[in-house]
Amino acid sequence: MSEPFGGEQDKRMADHGHRIAHLETLEPMMVPSDVGLVFGSMFIPGVDIIVAIGDANPTEIENATADGWAAGELNEVTFPTGGDEHYLTITVPGRYECIWNISFHADVGGAQAGHGGIMIDGVAIRNNGEAHRDVANANDDGNMAAPCIADLPNGTEQISLWIANSASNDMHIVHSTLTIKLIGTT
Repeated sequence: MSEPFGGEQDKRMADHGHRIAHLETLEPMMVPSDVGLVFGSMFIPGVDIIVAIGDANPTEIENATADGWAAGELNEVTFPTGGDEHYLTITVPGRYECIWNISFHADVGGAQAGHGGIMIDGVAIRNNGEAHRDVANANDDGNMAAPCIADLPNGTEQISLWIANSASNDMHIVHSTLTIKLIGTT
C-alpha cells in the first residue's frame, strides 16, 4: 500500500505515488501501489447507434444488433466483449467523477427535446449530471454533455448512458463518450 499524505499543506488529489485525497475532507484514501489512478472510458467509433424509443422515459444507449461501443483507456475498470458492449464496470468502490457527451439527431422532423445522463446498473440517474438539447428537425445534429459525481459503494456497478426524447421518436447517436475516474471513498 502507498503511504498517506505528508501533511496539511499537501493538497494534491493524486500523484505518481498513487496517493489520492478524499475531496470533501482532504483526508488520505489508500489505493494499492500497483493500481494507480482508477479510470475508464468508452466511445462510439463513428457508426451510428439507433436507439428505439417507445415513450418519453430514459432508454439505455446500446446497439441490440451489433457492438456499437468501443473501449477507451481502462485501469481497474472493465469493458465487456461478445456483443454486450455498452457499459463500464468498476472494480473498486468509491465516488467517481463521470463525464459524458452525446451527439444525436432525431429520426423524424419537428421540434424535439433530447435528454441524457448516466445509468447505474440499468437505472437512469435523473438531475445529477442530466443534460437537455432541443433539435429543430430531422438530421439536425445536437450535442449535450454533463459531469457528475456518483457514489458507487459496491465495486461492481455498471455505468452506461441513457437518452430520452420528449416526442417518443427514435434517436440516432452519432458520437458519444463516457469517461469515469475514482476521486474518493464512498
